[in-house]
Amino acid sequence: MAKPKLLPQVVIVDDEQTSLLIMEEMLADAKYDVKAFMNVLEAKQYLEIGAGNVHLVISDINMPEMSGLEFCRMICGLKGFENMPVMLVSAISDLKTVSDGYEAGCFDYIVKPLAQESFLPKVANAVQQREKLLKFESKASKATNVAFSAMESGNQLATIIALS
Repeated sequence: MAKPKLLPQVVIVDDEQTSLLIMEEMLADAKYDVKAFMNVLEAKQYLEIGAGNVHLVISDINMPEMSGLEFCRMICGLKGFENMPVMLVSAISDLKTVSDGYEAGCFDYIVKPLAQESFLPKVANAVQQREKLLKFESKASKATNVAFSAMESGNQLATIIALS
């Protein structure tokens, strides 16, 4: 029997409950496994305890514990999450803040209110990029293991030849 495919997981963080529920509903309807947090520190803790199926993090910018910009920088510095796409969402649309978002490492910056017609394709694009990267990393890891195995076999063969 085929193992059921896990849904791509999206972590969303917003201290405004209405915004959080809107994003959560849109993403769940689009068949994503959604983990929603109203607190950056709880989301950070969730990511640090080994959330291996996370494909995307979406964060509001203005939050009490830590700004979304700081959260984005922090995620990019977490071991295993260096290449995690982070989308920032905010009602703030001035060029300086948007530029700051990209400088912090965000994959995309979306201005609220969210339009489902543009939000969901951007999410799908980020998730697809993450899946491609994960496949590439898996292939690279396998190739590295094969190379080390070949080197080890070559060393053993050289030892046998030298002893002959």
